[in-house]
Amino acid sequence: DWLAAAFVDRGMSMKESGGVYFIPECGLQSVDTLFAAMNQCGNRCTLLQHDLSDNEELSKQVLETTNENIVEAARRMNEVMEELRDNDKRPRANGLKTRVEEASRLADLLSYYESFFATSLDESRKALEQTFSLIAEMQMRYGDTN
Repeated sequence: DWLAAAFVDRGMSMKESGGVYFIPECGLQSVDTLFAAMNQCGNRCTLLQHDLSDNEELSKQVLETTNENIVEAARRMNEVMEELRDNDKRPRANGLKTRVEEASRLADLLSYYESFFATSLDESRKALEQTFSLIAEMQMRYGDTN
C-alpha cells in the first residue's frame, strides 16, 4: 500500500516552477496518461512512485517544505492585515473573507500533515495563530465583514 495514496488531493510546491502532488493509487494510471500527453507538447512532467516510509529523508523534506510553505503563506497574509490595521484601513469584505478561507485551508492542511506524520509543525501553527488573531482583530474592529 503506497503511503502516497493517503495524500488524496494534497500537494505542496517544491519550487516555484513545479510541484509535488500526492495521488491516490487508483488515479496513478490516469495521471501517467495525462503526463505522457503533456510531455508530447513539450512539457516536463514526471510521475514517480515512492513509499515515504522507505525514505526518512524524503519524509523529512516533505514536512520541512510543507512547514515553509504554510509559514510563508501566513506571513504574506499577516503583512497585508498588519498594514491595514496600522493604517486604520477597513478591509474589503471579500478580502477578509478570502483570508479566512485561505487561513482555514492552511489550518486543515497543517492538521492533516501533523496527524499523518504524527508530529507537530510548531512554526506553522504559530504563524497561523497570528493569522487568526489578526483576522479576529479586524472583525472586532470593523464588524463581521461577511
